[in-house]
Amino acid sequence: MKYDNQIASYEVVKVVTAYLNGVKFQFRNKVRMFFNLLLKKNKRIKALKSEMKNGGTEKEFAATVKTIIEQISKVKLAISSRNIENMPKEFFSSNDFDIIRNLFDSYSTDYRFVKGSIYYDCKANPVKHIKAYYRLSSMCEALQNKPFNCFPLRKGFIPSYMTSDTYILNTQILKSSIISHLDKEVVWGAVLGVTSKAMKPQGERKSMKFRGTIYTDGVGVSMFKQNYHTKKKGGSSGGKSKSIEADEFLCVERLGKEELLAGVGKCVLIDPGRRDLLCCMHEKSIVENKMIYRYTSNQKAIETKSRKFSKLRNNLKRDEVITAELSLSHFKPSTVNKDRFAEYLQERAEVTPAMKAYYLKEDRPVEDQRTGSFLPFRKIKLSSFINQQQADKRPAKKLREKFGNDAILIVGNWLAGNVKYHESIRGVGMRRILGKEGFRMYLLDKFRTSSLFPSCQNRELEKFKKVQNPRPYQREKYPIADRHSLLRSNLITPSFELNNMADASSVTIRTRKFLTNRLLQRKQMVVDVIHPGLANVSKDELRAKIAKMYKAEKEVVSVFGFKTHFGGGKTTGFALIYDNLEALKKFEPRYRLVRYGLAEPPKGGRKQRKEKKNREKKFRGVKKTKKVRKE
Repeated sequence: MKYDNQIASYEVVKVVTAYLNGVKFQFRNKVRMFFNLLLKKNKRIKALKSEMKNGGTEKEFAATVKTIIEQISKVKLAISSRNIENMPKEFFSSNDFDIIRNLFDSYSTDYRFVKGSIYYDCKANPVKHIKAYYRLSSMCEALQNKPFNCFPLRKGFIPSYMTSDTYILNTQILKSSIISHLDKEVVWGAVLGVTSKAMKPQGERKSMKFRGTIYTDGVGVSMFKQNYHTKKKGGSSGGKSKSIEADEFLCVERLGKEELLAGVGKCVLIDPGRRDLLCCMHEKSIVENKMIYRYTSNQKAIETKSRKFSKLRNNLKRDEVITAELSLSHFKPSTVNKDRFAEYLQERAEVTPAMKAYYLKEDRPVEDQRTGSFLPFRKIKLSSFINQQQADKRPAKKLREKFGNDAILIVGNWLAGNVKYHESIRGVGMRRILGKEGFRMYLLDKFRTSSLFPSCQNRELEKFKKVQNPRPYQREKYPIADRHSLLRSNLITPSFELNNMADASSVTIRTRKFLTNRLLQRKQMVVDVIHPGLANVSKDELRAKIAKMYKAEKEVVSVFGFKTHFGGGKTTGFALIYDNLEALKKFEPRYRLVRYGLAEPPKGGRKQRKEKKNREKKFRGVKKTKKVRKE
């Protein structure tokens, strides 16, 4: 093809971007998957399950599995910092160590990961990890024949979108021999209505203009509007800033008292999920007057017509196409073995004529399309996109109808990974859609809220309800099952009280924002101390009581940063519970180790000793016996 260098340059950018995005977003998960295969995580759990099948309770099995997972997680953290020699020897054989060294040989000996973590560095410098990503795929294939697509390839036969600019339009479509000093308005005026509404400038200053670039597959067209000319690469003169604001979605706990009081009576609590994409309830909702709204995945599927289009594609598919796709499915395009990939290419070449005859029928005249059971695939794709855009606006409209225009949305900060055969969940995307519609939105931290009671001593909740097994095929063997959705606290008191501390009234200790930090070998939390009858509580007593609450030794507990609220009666600070004393000595700052008697206080220098001596000289007579406080 003549003058095809411009098309090739755009496609090269697409390929490189696909490779780098694959490393950036998948490298972390694939490394974890690889070490799960290497450490035989699933086999260990399966063997343990078979051993405990006859004897042992469900709680014992869960505790043992948790121990296995924690041990493997520690190994992954050690590997992430490239500390191969410091890994526990009992988990790996000599062959396993050779495999791990082979993976890290992809990097130069003097290469250092950003922030000492391979997981962070793969996002900061994805180019440096392409070779390791390839080796990771080949190792996974060699271990358990589980390759992944480290080099993404287009496998579909339906024409995809491509970029077209003024040069491509002039040389490939208009077939003009003039390739320099092109007038964009003249060239694009031959194929587009440049005076139409869609082509008009946009933005606050009308600076976003059509600069001669479109994105099309022959049916749908997306026009690129820019703030600057493509060749000039100048700074933007208007429009939205490129940087994402750090406080795009504020958390409720960060709001001030005035902002919280201003939102009383307007809050709508939203719980995102898989079935109910949005489960909304107003704060004033009661049993007699329910104020709720649900937006389900089934409702979304009906609005976007995704099921209808899927059934059309499956029901009208020809037999020869089904046979061709079935034969092609026996070969893995994700393999990195050259012989297997050659077999895949050979099979793909054999089925290509049948696939093209079916999927490229849109390019033929309308009379030919009506002769067989062919579908306008690109038109279906465009319709799906339009339906999705319309469906995104419906929840905002319904929320305004149900809760009013001044509603404040409190959304649970919940994310979940993708699951096989299920559509991915839109978390941040759904929030941004509602934010664009003008809603005030805040996040609510949902970490372990379904299994913890914040005012409880040990925080853990237990299952207590026994019901008939909801799975009929298991009722003969297991007639009774636990109700997992109903939990209760196994303690009566909602908080930990210290009675008669310093001969004063009771003091209550409450912990929140509990977090397990495996990297620093500790548990960390925020501590609220309520002491209405005392000016304050000593840190030594707090260490002892927190150690008792969490069944730990006092020596591994560290407390710091306590501030008394205005008016007294309540103090808030931080507490750390280390796994052992060695971890505390390793990660705690020296001044706190001195406070706990685990390190020697620094000795004063010569100048300090001299100044102290001179201060003592000022005392005369009886006062000479008084000493300056030791520093």
